[in-house]
Amino acid sequence: MTNIPRGTYGGHLAGSSSHDLFVETELPSGKSMIAHLHGDTWSMIPEAKAFGGDDGAINAMVSTKPGDLWAVGPRFTAVGATAVVTHYSGGTWHTVANNLATTPWSVPLSLNVSPTGELWVLGEDITSSAEVSVIRKPYAGKLVGNRMRRVELPSVPGQASTMAENINWSSNGTMVVSGWTGNDDTFTGYPYSSTRTTNGQWKLQSRQALTIGAIYTNVAARVGNDVWSADDNLLWDKDWTGLTRWNGTGWSTLHSLSALAGYHPGSMDGDKRGDGWLVGYDQDLASRQWRICGSPRTALSDKGTGDTGTPVTVGRRPATTSVGPRVQRTHTKPASGAYDGLPRPAEDRTAATTGSGTSSSIGKTLHGPAIDRLRTAQPRTLTASSYVAVDACAEPKQPHSMRCQAKVVARRTGSTVRAAATDIPAGYGPTDFRAAYHLPKSGGSGRTVAVVAAYGYPTLAKDLAAYRKASGLPACTVASGCLTIVGQNGGKPPTDVDEGWALEQAMDVQAVSATCPACKILVVQAKSPSDGDLGAANHQAAKRKSFVITNSFGRSELSTDLSSTSTVVPKGTPLVASTGDVGLQPSFPSTVPSVVGVGGTTLLQTPGTKRGWAEHLWSLSSGGCSAVQPKPAFQRQSFCVAGKSSSVAIVADADPASGAAVYDSTGYEGQTGWFVLGGTSLASPLTAGMYAARGIKPSVRQLWSGQRTTNPVTGAGTNGWCTPKIECTANANRYSGASGWGSLAR
Repeated sequence: MTNIPRGTYGGHLAGSSSHDLFVETELPSGKSMIAHLHGDTWSMIPEAKAFGGDDGAINAMVSTKPGDLWAVGPRFTAVGATAVVTHYSGGTWHTVANNLATTPWSVPLSLNVSPTGELWVLGEDITSSAEVSVIRKPYAGKLVGNRMRRVELPSVPGQASTMAENINWSSNGTMVVSGWTGNDDTFTGYPYSSTRTTNGQWKLQSRQALTIGAIYTNVAARVGNDVWSADDNLLWDKDWTGLTRWNGTGWSTLHSLSALAGYHPGSMDGDKRGDGWLVGYDQDLASRQWRICGSPRTALSDKGTGDTGTPVTVGRRPATTSVGPRVQRTHTKPASGAYDGLPRPAEDRTAATTGSGTSSSIGKTLHGPAIDRLRTAQPRTLTASSYVAVDACAEPKQPHSMRCQAKVVARRTGSTVRAAATDIPAGYGPTDFRAAYHLPKSGGSGRTVAVVAAYGYPTLAKDLAAYRKASGLPACTVASGCLTIVGQNGGKPPTDVDEGWALEQAMDVQAVSATCPACKILVVQAKSPSDGDLGAANHQAAKRKSFVITNSFGRSELSTDLSSTSTVVPKGTPLVASTGDVGLQPSFPSTVPSVVGVGGTTLLQTPGTKRGWAEHLWSLSSGGCSAVQPKPAFQRQSFCVAGKSSSVAIVADADPASGAAVYDSTGYEGQTGWFVLGGTSLASPLTAGMYAARGIKPSVRQLWSGQRTTNPVTGAGTNGWCTPKIECTANANRYSGASGWGSLAR
């Protein structure tokens, strides 16, 4: 073993042989250098001046022959980042001219050499818009003569960002680019690849993932004849490294090995014989290495995705060794602060706030029936240049806590975004929902729908009375026994008020009223949005013999969710829960197989049709396969890997553009009155009320057994990027992971 010089920290590595290596290092002083091993002797080479010292970063290096090194990365400036390509040859650094950048922010990410000796680079241009704070567009570059020339790469349609991280070639000469695609603002990421045949044709592919919607890191290498890819399948408290293999024509199913659980992929390499090596590290920054052992191609079966029968042989892991802090492959922020002004990359998960919502939740301009009504509701809304939807509730500050999933329609005038309050209702009301879902004129009498939420809402009874009077519904008061409001232990409600959660509760009780006017309503308010407090509120609702419980909240999955299920989900009382509003990504507790997970649609009138209404998949409706919850025997789907459960059972209106009119006098962003709200937080109480109005006990098993009639979700809308497509694409004729079984008909 040859050690790098003492007192240095090693980073990127490149070499033409075991006796000619280059290692990016950092001296104790903080200065970046390149350590060069020539034979048995180390020497130190200053980093290329083109990177600008602390204002730049090397993201990738490759060596094509002894004493020869190529390095790429960004140099940050006061207005952006410049793509830097450098070449060390003959003891001197040379800056290579390039036309890679098309925006002020251009960041080279990786390098590799093709089987024919061509040098290629991958990178990304970064921009933003009024609707999306981070937009990543991938590019490639090919060295032609003494200049690196840009080659356009395809982006995944419908996704804000496509980040190309690795470039390799399979044995038939196909270029394989791999990385992730998704949305930095909502922290959704899906594994993707694009391949380029020898005739220059590009094609996009998706790869399977264990934690769908949470893929942000990819490493890849050619091993033997194939290209192997390792994705970081991320839960908030744990990583899984998932392996897939490109055999020249397509990607294998996911190899999810128990030995790789808890590890983040760091790097991968392989040789022509078929042996490969994967290095990863855990949350304690301890690294381990695995070997992908060479074997005949016929033994590398693509069948099976679990921990048994896998075609990958995992070698004995060496003893744990400590490693230094994680090296950021991209966007190292210079001390000068030149990075300020660029939207934060995906590695930074802190959401800035605007009012009670989050700026990261601001999406595309809305168009739809609720927006049409909103524009004419009051003159004070006519000054809006456009309308967008923002999250009503901020992300909780404590771990193991839920966020309400209501989205409120807001006016955007210039750079100002503020909830759109009016003096008269603008969104859909009881008449619309009862017509759309063909609900009985009577029904629900004597049945109680329980709404569970966090914090107090002092004007709940008053606001519900105003809503029902404006909608022509009979009164439902505390005095009459129709409305009951208690705390999580059955006593007085909490006194702490959160305006976002109050708006959520307003929507919940008013949506239940819309679909089941004769139902009693029980509101159980938890003292905080923690799993324990909301779980206690759910159990209190079950104790009071509710017909159905609705949960319009959720959080990202955790590896401990199996043990948390009994804390949050009571037995014996049906529970329906919203699936989330960020696109394809599961949300607990809707992932629990016994819970009726309710996804979202866009609800539109279609005069002249038999139903008179139609539903299309809302593109931000969440759901998909759980990474934790096992698939129950009655769930007859095979697209979830490792035998896991699919979370969406049924759908209802959720698109804020076809949202509901909601009255709130507690106040939101300094305003009171009528708001337009959506999100799967609307779909869940609407569905709970439908079940109660029809006297049907909610049951996921019944939906899978065909005992319920549902309305189809028409069109081929999608809520993400996945394989097989049935997990993220609506289907009117059979179950899909995006649209479930459709909306409840009877």
